[in-house]
Amino acid sequence: MVTELDQARAEIERLNEELEQRVAERTEALTTANEELRRELAEHKQVENELRRQQEILQKIFDHIPVMINFLDNSGRVKLVNREWERVLGWSLEEVVNEDLDIVSEAYPDLQRRQEAVDFINTSNGAWADFKTRGRDGRVIDTSWAVVHLLDGTAIGIGIDITERKRTERAEREQRALGAALRDAAAALNSTLDFEEVLEKILESVGRVVAHDASSIMLIETDELASERNDARQGEPRSWHVVHHRGFSERGLKKWIEGLSIPDDMDPILSRIAATGEPHVVFDTRVDPGWVPLPETEWVRSHISAPIRVKGTVIGVLNLDSSIPHFFSYTQVIRLEAFLDQAAVALENSRLLHEVQTARKRLQNLSDQLIIAQEAERRAIARELHDEIGQLLSAVGANLRVIELSPDRATRAKRLNESLNLVDDTLKQVRDLALDLRPPLLDDFGLVPALEWLIECHAERSGFSAEFVTDSPEMRVAPGIETTCYRVAQIALANVVRHAQAKRVTMKLSQNGTVLVLIIRDDGVGFDVQAAQERAARGATLGLLSMQERVRLVRGDVEIESRPGQGCEIRVCFPVDQ
Repeated sequence: MVTELDQARAEIERLNEELEQRVAERTEALTTANEELRRELAEHKQVENELRRQQEILQKIFDHIPVMINFLDNSGRVKLVNREWERVLGWSLEEVVNEDLDIVSEAYPDLQRRQEAVDFINTSNGAWADFKTRGRDGRVIDTSWAVVHLLDGTAIGIGIDITERKRTERAEREQRALGAALRDAAAALNSTLDFEEVLEKILESVGRVVAHDASSIMLIETDELASERNDARQGEPRSWHVVHHRGFSERGLKKWIEGLSIPDDMDPILSRIAATGEPHVVFDTRVDPGWVPLPETEWVRSHISAPIRVKGTVIGVLNLDSSIPHFFSYTQVIRLEAFLDQAAVALENSRLLHEVQTARKRLQNLSDQLIIAQEAERRAIARELHDEIGQLLSAVGANLRVIELSPDRATRAKRLNESLNLVDDTLKQVRDLALDLRPPLLDDFGLVPALEWLIECHAERSGFSAEFVTDSPEMRVAPGIETTCYRVAQIALANVVRHAQAKRVTMKLSQNGTVLVLIIRDDGVGFDVQAAQERAARGATLGLLSMQERVRLVRGDVEIESRPGQGCEIRVCFPVDQ
């Protein structure tokens, strides 16, 4: 029994040891497994954190990348968009999802454009294409898109807003076109100096710079021009005159546009341009308060008036008209001003050439007339010497022969007395002739006594009442100025005697600083100044042309104001600071 019990105890101990060993092994295995599990859990958490960080990075990129991104399901509906997509197109993701919006239909309302977009989405795989896309606010922008298809049938759309790039490209193209147009226009404008041809080429070339339906050039009648023409309208408001046009004849408005003359104070737009030198755009003629409506311009809906400036002075305007409201913009005005800078140079060159040619023609006419006048003067002097002085001297000679041959003392005395009277008459004739040619008063005593004597002589011969007024009796100026002033007065009084039928003539001489002013006024029949100027330019009359040229040679100015039945006033200004 003892032995079996011992054996049983030994077996139990063995089993306990084996159990403890197994428990120890299991405990070690569990410890190892727990450690492995903790390590795996730590690694998994680390992976989750990395995935979360990467997801955050991707989300940041997705939200802040400056391109539009959208995710489309296999039916083409938008399921996810980024902030740039929302910013550019205007719709929010919440709005798209909650209202189940068909963005393709919204962005491309035109059926043809919509079908092109749908075909591109279905067939494209990474290639880029440009589209005109409408945003939520109705504004159409330029966009470029690429679509990438995934294996599950979904797609990613990537887009960028290229509106600014397109605008820049258009601006560059327009600038290149403008440069080419300006070069061509400059070449055309510089190909001629004929005034009418320059006007035609301006209107022919401006269409390449700014599109329009009709155009016209108006020049303003400046004070200088009125003074040069001595127009009877001096003192009245300046006027704008159409000198060339296009696009009006086709509308049956040729006669109207060519006869159009607008006083400076009757058109707000023209008055403002003349005063400021700034262009004016009428976006809609139906609502612009400055637009003056006329039956002939009812078809005009938008308009540009741009100044033509020469040396900073507005001499005219170029008008462009369109039948479409809001057709013109300030960008076109800038282009037009660049063109007009060249046009103004061509106009000024042609005007200067015209002035030179006119001056040459005028001088040629004056030269021809002076030769004729010199010959007439010589004939008159020869006739005076032959008919008057020659006869007097012949009578003196006959008397001297009688005195020589007659033995009668009384006869010789009578003939001697007659001869002395004849000599006196001859001396008077010679003196009068010399005074007409050059009065000694002018050289000896100056301009004031010479002019006073001149008007009194004409008054005595012609019977009109004369008055001479001066504010400086002792006035003396340069000899050349004195001679010119005297000759101008001589010509003016001669014209009064021949043509004016005046009863009263007033001559006034004054000096204002460095300007000598001569005014001759009569109450005669008057005349049409412009017609007289035209006759003088053709060489039909010598007096007026001679007067103007004499004054111009000493850098003076002549103003003539007269109307039929209202007498005449001639005002001549001479610079005396020479």
